[in-house]
Amino acid sequence: MATPSSSILPELLIMALEHCSPSNLANASRVSRSWYRMVFPIINRDITIKNCQQLEELITRRASESETDELQVGRSLRRLTIDSGDSVMHLQKEHPAVVFENLSHLSIRCHSYFTKTLVDLIASCPNITKLAMTIPGRPSAVLAGLKTPLAKLRSVALLGKAPLRNLDLESTIDGSIGNFFRAHPHIEKVTMKWYPRHQTLERINPLLIASLFPALKSFFGPIRVCIALVASELRHQLVALGARNNALTNDEAENSLSELAATARLLPNLKHFEISKFDSKILSRIKINSETLLQILAATPALVWLNINCVSVEWDDVLRVLERVPFLTKAAFRIEQPRHNASTSFPDFQPMVDDILLARCPKVRATRLAILAAAIGRETTSETD
Repeated sequence: MATPSSSILPELLIMALEHCSPSNLANASRVSRSWYRMVFPIINRDITIKNCQQLEELITRRASESETDELQVGRSLRRLTIDSGDSVMHLQKEHPAVVFENLSHLSIRCHSYFTKTLVDLIASCPNITKLAMTIPGRPSAVLAGLKTPLAKLRSVALLGKAPLRNLDLESTIDGSIGNFFRAHPHIEKVTMKWYPRHQTLERINPLLIASLFPALKSFFGPIRVCIALVASELRHQLVALGARNNALTNDEAENSLSELAATARLLPNLKHFEISKFDSKILSRIKINSETLLQILAATPALVWLNINCVSVEWDDVLRVLERVPFLTKAAFRIEQPRHNASTSFPDFQPMVDDILLARCPKVRATRLAILAAAIGRETTSETD
């Protein structure tokens, strides 16, 4: 009688290896030549570079690979992270142009760099879908050096110095960040965190924003951009919005929040809304008033996640949030000293919040759904008139 085979299909073995730690993968690669071939693409799928020498070695390795090589780092690499610490990102040698054709995620964080090095690195990854860059200089200057658009780019996160005024979003000058986004109309998610943080609020035309980000679904960045977004036709497709306030004074900060709320029209698909942290070294605790909060809630009835922990809210306003946003399941508040009353005591408040958020109160749930239906009905009627 034939003995059952104890061999494992290579496909199943590869699936198992994908869940192993790097050290276990390294050990597995030493078992045999066939195991090395199976493990090689997994080991080289996600690479982290800690200094410029490692980057030099990676580029040299890729330049030496030919199309006939069975195992290629260039073809295996999917995610590359540059986290250089104090090392200067500058290649010491001249290298032929290389391409990491299958790389989809590129993350760059360095404290010192040569712009050309970063430009060449990004250009060597023509098929990236996600780009994140945290640098002490201007990310816009790096992006300006790209000669060819990144056709598959869908997500970009930029942390660094703000673009020069004449090269900001409104600009059509070559090298402006505005032109970068015009060349990448398929981007769906944008994060901008600019320094210096303290800038006066300048309005942006909503029509301009719609032309810059036609595919946008998620934006985290300057509140002036958020104000234009919530007034534009892009509001229908927004799923996430995070407003970062660069105000110089408390009055300016509170006024910008009020303007955001007053400008916002119905955002029917927005699931995530947050207000980013204010600079406590310059501004005292910012308070969001009832009218502003209610205007935001009226415009965002489909919210699931609300984070306004960086501003103070009244105790009663928290209840209004819970009553008026029917799908809310997660929220972060910074509540002023609670006011006790006969109907609700402080120890009982959190269980009540949880009950409402988790929809364990059918009557409240029904009320919140009715408010949502009424809001959508009003919007539909106004647009057809």
